[in-house]
Order: sequence, then C-alpha cells, then structure tokens
Amino acid sequence: MEWMQISVIILVGAIADDPPSTSMAYSKIFDTMKVCEDDLFENRLTGDRIAKRVRTSGVFLDGDYQQLVVSGPVDLLEFGEGIIHFSCVPTLG
Repeated sequence: MEWMQISVIILVGAIADDPPSTSMAYSKIFDTMKVCEDDLFENRLTGDRIAKRVRTSGVFLDGDYQQLVVSGPVDLLEFGEGIIHFSCVPTLG
C-alpha cells in the first residue's frame, strides 16, 4: 500500500459557475503514511494553515483510520478565494 499526498482547493469566485468550485491541484506518492504525514508537517504546515486529525475511511483499507489534514485560506487572484486542504490517502501501488 502506498500513500498519496493530495491537495484539494475549494473556491468561490470567477471560475465557479455554481459555487463552490472544487479541484485537485497536487499529488505525490509516499511509501508509508508516516512519511507522507511527516512531509505534510514539514512542507505544508506554514503561515496561517492549521493541522488536525479526523476519522475517515478509505476504499483500500478495512475500517476507519485517523487522517491528518492541513488546511488554510487561499486567494488565487482572478479565480477567487477559498480553502486548500492537504492530506494523505491510501492507494494501491
């Protein structure tokens, strides 16, 4: 099992016909959940972003697990303002 670090941007603004508009903006693969989450802390927990653990479930795992989510505001100039969320999700390698 590999872990994919993803970011999801939720925007309200010019590109959203029916707000909010959501898109996945980034992904990177890691060998373990711990390495993926360590990278979240080191590279994504900056400025006015916050980190918290939430219970979630995944397609490739049995049962629930605790997922680290790093979130913060985003302003993409002509595209609008919103929130960006970074997290690690399980994937088959």
